[in-house]
Amino acid sequence: MTAHTSWRERVRAEAGESPVSLVMIMPLIGIILMAIFAAGRVAEATTAVESAVGAAAREVTLSRDPGAADAQARATIARGLQQKGIHCDPTVTVDASALLNAPGVGGEATVQLACPVPLADLLVPGLPGSVEIDRTAVSPVDTFRERG
Repeated sequence: MTAHTSWRERVRAEAGESPVSLVMIMPLIGIILMAIFAAGRVAEATTAVESAVGAAAREVTLSRDPGAADAQARATIARGLQQKGIHCDPTVTVDASALLNAPGVGGEATVQLACPVPLADLLVPGLPGSVEIDRTAVSPVDTFRERG
């Protein structure tokens, strides 16, 4: 191009560059969008697990004996995960020994939940692997509550 080339002539000379660069960058934009979607789905599953384990810990403190507390905690976790659409094989550990304390003696109930959530449920059907979500919730036992 000469020194006397106008601005319009220069713009017309580069007309084919934009579609080529767009085709080159589209896969990168797609990968970024998929990563954002994946992070959101994993965060949603994590929130569901946290909610279920928190509800289970509260349920334990309402029980009168450790045996019933364990069963109620497991049922609460199963119900909470099912309501949120999270499919996993949970490993639940319940410490309800504080329910055996004498009235006037405080304590805490602890529920631990490990939930391996398959990536096929969260992201793309058929995707192998899983995300392990581990959460613990602690709830105080009422000091003067009647116990069994």
